[in-house]
Amino acid sequence: MSRYFKQPTNRLASIAGCIFVVAATLLSGPFASAEVSVSEEVLTRGRAVTATVVDESGAPVVDGVVRALYFPNSKVEREVEVGTTDAAGQVEWTPSHPGIAVLSASSDDTSHGSSSYSVRFDGVPASGLAVFVVAATILLGGLVFGIRRLQSEQR
Repeated sequence: MSRYFKQPTNRLASIAGCIFVVAATLLSGPFASAEVSVSEEVLTRGRAVTATVVDESGAPVVDGVVRALYFPNSKVEREVEVGTTDAAGQVEWTPSHPGIAVLSASSDDTSHGSSSYSVRFDGVPASGLAVFVVAATILLGGLVFGIRRLQSEQR
């Protein structure tokens, strides 16, 4: 045997370790978690939606503080407190920024989970439309210029 390879490991110990991990996972039961959800599938900046917070058992979280984190994991991330949940575990949220937003809920130093959402613009952004028009003009202008030059060379 080469000096770079060690003696074979004890296969019985490896198999026993795998069986232990599988058994521990199966015996731990289903993974229940708290949930933060919203009433709409498509979120739009400036349109109010209802956020609902439930705990592991599905019961509404009362007096939970809901926060929205806009642009998570970026240099310009912003966190805004949305409000406190009512007796039904609900709070109204009006997304103020388009892009990715993470809603999280907590109460009494207990986290009740978080969910990520994509928030759309409420219309066509003027700057995006301007960039599109300029780019189209440059590209189509270059195409027309190239075709005219080709036609003039063929004559």
